[in-house]
Amino acid sequence: MNKKKILRVVTLVVVFSFTLTFAAFAGPKDKLPPGQAKKLARYNFDYNTSANFMKEKGIIKGYGNNDFGFDDYVKRGDITVMMVRAFNINTIINKYVENFEDVEYGSYYYDAIVAAKSLGIAKGNGNKTFNPKNYVTINEAILLIERSAAVVNSNVKVEDVDLEDLYDDTELDEYATRSDIANMLYYVLTGDEYNGEEVEDTNIDTIEYTIKENTVLTLDEDDIVDAFEDATDDEEFEYVKFTLPSTSYGKLYYDYNSATNYDSLVKSTTEYYDNSDPNISDVTFVPKTNYAGTVSIKYTAYDEDGDYYTGIIKIVVEENNFSLDTIEYKIIENTVLTLDEDDIVDAFEDATDDEEFEYVKFTLPSTSYGKLYYDYNSATNYDSLVKSTIKYYDNSDPNISDVTFVAKTNYAGTVSIKYTAYDEDGDSYTGIIKIVVEENNSSLDTIEYETDENNSFTFDEEDFIDVLEEETDNDLNYVKFILPARNEGKLYYDYSETSNYKSVVTESGKYFVDSSKYISKVTFVPYTNFDGTVDIAYTAYDEEGISYEGIIEITVNED
Repeated sequence: MNKKKILRVVTLVVVFSFTLTFAAFAGPKDKLPPGQAKKLARYNFDYNTSANFMKEKGIIKGYGNNDFGFDDYVKRGDITVMMVRAFNINTIINKYVENFEDVEYGSYYYDAIVAAKSLGIAKGNGNKTFNPKNYVTINEAILLIERSAAVVNSNVKVEDVDLEDLYDDTELDEYATRSDIANMLYYVLTGDEYNGEEVEDTNIDTIEYTIKENTVLTLDEDDIVDAFEDATDDEEFEYVKFTLPSTSYGKLYYDYNSATNYDSLVKSTTEYYDNSDPNISDVTFVPKTNYAGTVSIKYTAYDEDGDYYTGIIKIVVEENNFSLDTIEYKIIENTVLTLDEDDIVDAFEDATDDEEFEYVKFTLPSTSYGKLYYDYNSATNYDSLVKSTIKYYDNSDPNISDVTFVAKTNYAGTVSIKYTAYDEDGDSYTGIIKIVVEENNSSLDTIEYETDENNSFTFDEEDFIDVLEEETDNDLNYVKFILPARNEGKLYYDYSETSNYKSVVTESGKYFVDSSKYISKVTFVPYTNFDGTVDIAYTAYDEEGISYEGIIEITVNED
């Protein structure tokens, strides 16, 4: 097995306001020279080796019944506890050291977090909050591990332990699993790696497959049995066990139909047979979403006498460069766009010579641009947020035509939303929905009203209809109001007097020309004894959803 001595942890005494003692995992001879950064080349770790190492060292502890939950996400409080265990950090707490405000005293992670904070390992949000109950991302986990390594070994800088190359840039913001933490810590603490391209002691010819990204591969029992018999002069094949790949590459499932429909995850301890259940031909490799590269899965085949032979299944996951034509839309800021299923299906059929469209998945845009909603009416009235794992169909629910993009308030610019369309055979094709959100530069004529001090004034919908038609020739659908300052007055709906009204007008409320919530039932009530001019901003929406800004100017005369 190829070795790289990236980092061996050495004994170090660090003095801040108290003394911390660290235990060595190896001697100083294995220490990384100062400034010698070593880039990793994306290694496929032997899952059992790293997992067993974590269990034996007591770094990752299970839930009981030998269940260690290596596919579970890790919370920020839990990874800090793992760092303390991994680097043997003494958590004797100085009473003058203040913990983060949101770390509850007496919690199981309290001492670990305050120790990590004191050492500069855990920095939180401006040293105020740490969010210990939130899941840690891969990028955050890398930072915590690298800082811990650098603190423990005074000759190692953070950049000397480069774990980012284990992942694509798109994966760094994903949540880290216990398996991810195990693999990274195993590498840092031992310098040992399992490279799927160079595995020692394999005596069966490598089995090679090629698939496209975001597609799956179901194994063929004949390939494994044939490779076994070729290497053993026709010994009688009995069963096989698989060494699980890192979840950063993908997972092995048994009896797989979809990510939410499968019998079980493959286990490294389970025996898989060629002529009985569990059967090799029901084992499926599912690469991680958008992963492209080479995955090498080690397996051990046994004969009827219990003798075993090792081999490699090499799976090349090719990048899917076959893109669909870009679908382009244009909207005005502070308006929404509901997708049309025909646009996506047409782009798919044009690019695939009329393959049968099955469903689509969306890559969610950054929330700094906006969000995708399903069955949207308003920000407070929608069925759900769109999820990247859900399939959306053209002829059944959940339907593509019920997906709506809602731009962030006052955002103007271009948003590109990646989507992946699938045919009935499971082949995938990628495309882009490009949405240009234009600034709303159209301002309506000011609507002017006049009333006396301590007298209310009810709006007339005809005034709003007229100013919109003068500007655009479009029909008014509804308006939204920006509320006036409290010391100027309030807007009420269906008003008789302050103790008798249907509701207070809200900024999220829509007030229509011809529905149950009429513009002509909105009343301005000036603040007691107020006199002067009040400007109330509003947004008018036409029947196509395009919005226009306007001002209502109300002069309140002194009585």
